[in-house]
Amino acid sequence: MSTSPPVIPSSSIEPGTLWVFTPSRTDPAHLESILVQRQGLLQDAVDRVVDSATTGSKHYQLFVGPRGCGKSHLVSLIVSRLGKDERVHDRLRIAWLNEDETSTTLLDLLLKIHAALEARYPAEFQEAQLAEAYELKPAQALDFVSARLLAALGSHTLLVVTENLDALLTSLGDSGQKQLRAFIQENACVCFVATAQRLVDAMTHRDNPFHGFFHTEHLKPLNVSEATELLKNIATLHGKQDVVEFLSTSRGRSRVQALHHLSGGNHRIYIVLSQFITRETMDSLLVPFMKMVDELTPYYQERLRWLPAQQRKIIEHLCRAEGTVPVKEIAKRLFATPQTISSQLQDLREMGYVTANQRGRESLYEISEPLMRICVEVKETSNHEPLRLLVDFLRVWYDDKDLDERLGAADSASESRAYFEAAISKNKKEGNLRVKLLLANLGIKELEKMTDEMRAKVTANLPESSLVAFKCLTDGDEQGCLECLAEAISEAGTPELRARMLTARGVVFKQVGKNAEALRDFEAAIDIQKVEMKELATAHMERGLIKAHNGHLAEAINDYTFAITHADASSNLKCMTLFNRGCAYTALRDLKRAIMDYTEVINHKEASIEQVTKSLCQRGLNYFNLKYFHKAIADFTLVLKKSKSNKALNISTLSMRGVVHANMGKYQNAIDDFTAVINSDDADKDEIARAKHNRGIAYFSLKNLKKAFIDFDNIVENLDYSVETRADTYLVLATVHLSEGQKKQAFKMLEQGLALNSTCSSVCREYVYDLIGVVFSVGLNPTGRKDTISLLLELFDKHQTLPFLGEAVVQHMGRVFQEGAPFPSTDNLEGWAAAWEKAGESVPDFRLSLRLLRTIVNFVKAGGQDRTILLDLAAPERAIVEQALGLSAEPG
Repeated sequence: MSTSPPVIPSSSIEPGTLWVFTPSRTDPAHLESILVQRQGLLQDAVDRVVDSATTGSKHYQLFVGPRGCGKSHLVSLIVSRLGKDERVHDRLRIAWLNEDETSTTLLDLLLKIHAALEARYPAEFQEAQLAEAYELKPAQALDFVSARLLAALGSHTLLVVTENLDALLTSLGDSGQKQLRAFIQENACVCFVATAQRLVDAMTHRDNPFHGFFHTEHLKPLNVSEATELLKNIATLHGKQDVVEFLSTSRGRSRVQALHHLSGGNHRIYIVLSQFITRETMDSLLVPFMKMVDELTPYYQERLRWLPAQQRKIIEHLCRAEGTVPVKEIAKRLFATPQTISSQLQDLREMGYVTANQRGRESLYEISEPLMRICVEVKETSNHEPLRLLVDFLRVWYDDKDLDERLGAADSASESRAYFEAAISKNKKEGNLRVKLLLANLGIKELEKMTDEMRAKVTANLPESSLVAFKCLTDGDEQGCLECLAEAISEAGTPELRARMLTARGVVFKQVGKNAEALRDFEAAIDIQKVEMKELATAHMERGLIKAHNGHLAEAINDYTFAITHADASSNLKCMTLFNRGCAYTALRDLKRAIMDYTEVINHKEASIEQVTKSLCQRGLNYFNLKYFHKAIADFTLVLKKSKSNKALNISTLSMRGVVHANMGKYQNAIDDFTAVINSDDADKDEIARAKHNRGIAYFSLKNLKKAFIDFDNIVENLDYSVETRADTYLVLATVHLSEGQKKQAFKMLEQGLALNSTCSSVCREYVYDLIGVVFSVGLNPTGRKDTISLLLELFDKHQTLPFLGEAVVQHMGRVFQEGAPFPSTDNLEGWAAAWEKAGESVPDFRLSLRLLRTIVNFVKAGGQDRTILLDLAAPERAIVEQALGLSAEPG
């Protein structure tokens, strides 16, 4: 495929003419073929009119947007589709008013409606029917015309199609607006399809006649994807498949993205510029284009004359500006205060002359209609210099080599020669406009802060397709991004650049869940020879993330260590990788090494607030697991101070700090933290439920059973709370009731908790451990113990959760050992094991747990020193016991 932008020979564009300013003159089939963005809106509008014609409901539709946004295109298609719709053939009559007609009274408007009906339905509506009206006074003439119009309509519904409704209502004035509203209300046979450049007082002010009357749709500008689709549709209309294919490449996308900056998403500008794309020579279009500009100039000059002097000066300044302009700059250039300029800009914005774009807290303004800029430029240019829009278009659409070739091929006397020369000259002086616009579209704050020289250095040699790829990614088009990055990889001119592009594509693959493809790209980047190690740091870090995700933590740590060693010492990458390595060490239970990594991030001068707070949270959790409770509290408290704006993080941190306080025995502090979560407007229902659950446990620990039960009951009775939290609360209630000697109520709660847990993935082990601990401690009576244990076995077996009970029994005895001497009495330990063995003798699935329990009990009875007792178990079983006892495996 050719790498130069394709063109269409002038002889091949005959299949369809697109009338830029009068879409009603364009073949409706061609309008349908190029339609983008508004298919749904179009069908909805047609359906509303059909409903108006076939039912008693009447719809009044208004489409609002600046000139050139496609309002006339949409209206033309609505009328075209209705004209072919058999559902309304005998029910609807359409009066499509001329766009620039003026009506200052309702009588004027009704006469124009009748004239439009005469042109469309000559057999039903004739001018002669209204001849008598011209002999009458205005009030009598209005009654006469109204009566004749309604009589001629008969049972038909009248659809009034009018453009520039804002101008019509303004010209009618308050009296005419009220008359029109009364006419519509008194005659339930009228519906409207209208357009307006803006909403005027008659539509927006509560006391005015048409407030809330219209179903209003604000038409949006095209985005880059929609603009590309429009250009493809136009190329298809002209039979040029090579243009369609070119627009699908990253080179084509880059040009459309840059054109988007020039056009502002304006439909009309894209249709105008599409004609330059589809011509073999510029000369074939320059003459008609300049003729169009010449015809438009008086219109825009007249619009400028309507404005007060200060507003006119603002418009002229924005027309001369290269891009968007902040308020302060306009004020400086016009020797006015920013407050004055802001007020004038607000008025201009409401009238549709300018649009505002936000950059942080600053508003940047530009002309709403690019064609107005051209006309002002023509008026101010007396030496026939090339128009800036077309020069910039050439700079965007063609590379330097293409421009040189076209200049060489241009006739010395042709008008296009001056345009090519101007484009080449501006590129030499100002640099590649397309790349500048692509970078501006990316909106990368770090690039915006750089000087042009620094920016050029940073982006030097980057394949253009990579810039398009990043823009696709910011727009949510991952597939387009991947396609462009594939081109960037093939275009990369150096090993370093190829490694960067492979890494970038790997990151995108990872984002869309294609980890295998991502891993291949990262490894391909790492395997490239003659690349500086620092260029591979990102690839190693990203590969480490995938390795960690796949459970290969040691390999992940190796990758992270490489990235940390070779990344720029002050880079964001180093902080990210330290955090990720800390997470890997945490997963391996190497908590002290993890803490060292989190600490390095926390102390790093270039670390972001987000990186610092995340590291503080993780370090706090590790301190908690190491039982360094005071350090954990300090970290969580610091997070709450540093991240006041991150509401979700604050909620989770308060919950974690509450848990630490509870483990320290500071139950009131814990209650305060959990209460803060419960009362927060930022906590979701599951966070509130978990906080109530934990607060209930804290109240129980303080022997405040009344408040504990209020929290617990609130959770289990609220079906909106998660099943997991409600199930856990039932298990806690079982433990609480059993500890209070309320055995019947305890088993009722346990039954409900296990029933709920059967719908969850697992039972919360900690609460089962606590339950077993209470059973162990509440009584030594062998019969009572056996009965209680039998009930436990029955319930857990019934709900298919015996493995959790078995694990809890083994882990509980392991904890008894780990708490150290003095151990429970030998009789107590033997009675405990015997009770489980007696109760469980008829439960085959519990035999392994009983064997493990017997071994641990024998080991503890012997003082916990004779590890030969453990040799009664096979190696896998022995490993389970050693883990429960907290013993390291003996060397074989």
